[in-house]
Amino acid sequence: AVAYSGYLLDRVHRAHVDERSRIARDLHDRLGEKLWTAHRQIELQVPHSAEEKARITVADQAIVGVMDMLRLIIAGLQQEPVRCLRQALAHYVGSVQGHQAVSLNLSVRGDESRVSAMVLDESFLILREAAQNALKHGNPTVVLIRVELACHELRASVEDDGDGFDVAGIADFVPAGMGITSMRDRATLLGGTLTLSSQPGQGTQVDLQLPLQERGDE
Repeated sequence: AVAYSGYLLDRVHRAHVDERSRIARDLHDRLGEKLWTAHRQIELQVPHSAEEKARITVADQAIVGVMDMLRLIIAGLQQEPVRCLRQALAHYVGSVQGHQAVSLNLSVRGDESRVSAMVLDESFLILREAAQNALKHGNPTVVLIRVELACHELRASVEDDGDGFDVAGIADFVPAGMGITSMRDRATLLGGTLTLSSQPGQGTQVDLQLPLQERGDE
């Protein structure tokens, strides 16, 4: 039963990877092309007044901003499956440190060599989403990412010293609410739990717990 369960989870994981790749291609080929066409058309416009020029500039900046966001989304979807959680998180932290005035600290303890590919991949996506939520919505000065791997359990947390918020009213906070729903769904798929604690002015902490089953030779 355990072996068959692992087989099914592996199939689900591979299906997720394939689906993310398909969505990334569709976004690039369909939406990306239309945005680029709109951007080029705006660039070709000849304003007849200062007011018209200002409006064209605002519209073009908005489209360029959406194109930048789309590139980030596509890059996230096209990410290769995680082979080493420590390295993947370190790479993410390094990519953020150069563009954010925030101190990101990472601690990963334990042996991940026998952790399944799906757990490595999904736990990375959960922790990255939690960190991105903190950076986008929390206005923190420090974000701490911790991972502890034991024989049968992965425990991780993302903690920040930002603005915090009322957890009871999270349904009204749409961007974070959507991210938290996605993280909880990923944790549940793996038989784990994700909990959120926060108070206004006292930062936010996301805790992840996942049961581990050693993987066989792949």
